[in-house]
Amino acid sequence: MELYPPIEPHDRGMLDVGDDNVVSWEVSGAAHGKPAVVLHGGPGQGCAPNMRRAFDPRRYRIILFDQRGCGGSKPHASAPATEMRLNTTEHLIRDIEALRVHLGIDRWLVSGGSWGSTLALAYAQRHPSRVSEIVLNTVTTSRRAEAKWLYNDLAHLFPEAWERFRGHVPEADGDGVIAAYADRMEDPDPTVRLATARAWCAWEDAVLSLEPQADVGPFGSMPIRDMLAFVLHALPSTRRVARRARPYPQCAPAWRNSRGDDPRQARYHLPTRHGVGLSQRMAWR
Repeated sequence: MELYPPIEPHDRGMLDVGDDNVVSWEVSGAAHGKPAVVLHGGPGQGCAPNMRRAFDPRRYRIILFDQRGCGGSKPHASAPATEMRLNTTEHLIRDIEALRVHLGIDRWLVSGGSWGSTLALAYAQRHPSRVSEIVLNTVTTSRRAEAKWLYNDLAHLFPEAWERFRGHVPEADGDGVIAAYADRMEDPDPTVRLATARAWCAWEDAVLSLEPQADVGPFGSMPIRDMLAFVLHALPSTRRVARRARPYPQCAPAWRNSRGDDPRQARYHLPTRHGVGLSQRMAWR
């Protein structure tokens, strides 16, 4: 996709969202343009300057923010004392809504890629009257099947990278690889945590290596604190997949519809700018 020229924010700040968390936000583009909030991936990657360039800055008021625990938001997940149980999809949905209110926006376009697409759908399901459009790319719905594919089934395509990934946790048995990574990321020794994060990111980089125009080692080349945050955000989700619990507990609470129905079979009505509903069936396997 061709991007618009680089731009800089004309407004930014830190928003207290409760739970001793403050999130970093910025606004660029047209001050009175159509508001569009862009949700970053990861989870835990934080925003990048190129995310401002997906929308026409002459027409859109482009809003970015670093989700809890990453980027410029505080506390950062790389700090051992940061409490990750206060970093769930429910918390992130509330943070998005708090930012909308803080900026005085009635309705906005919601855009996201990768994990950001899951979060965008979750927010739209919870606050449909506040969403004018949804724009998604590199879509994932964070199903159990998707996590299994990424952290298990791809082994046959990248056997050498998988052996290195698997070999970092020789203590793991059977399906316990991801749980072993999670345990190591909770080790009090920072050198153990860093080595584990690097091994995890090496696998992520291997998976991305076949994409057209892929960057070389995008995860392994991140600054150390950002690498740690990325892995710590990912592991609370994937470790429970390995232990046969619900898929991606970071996002699972958001997929419960207003009637409390079983989220595996719920149908969600997402409004578009023309008032036509988009029905999205989430079929967790």
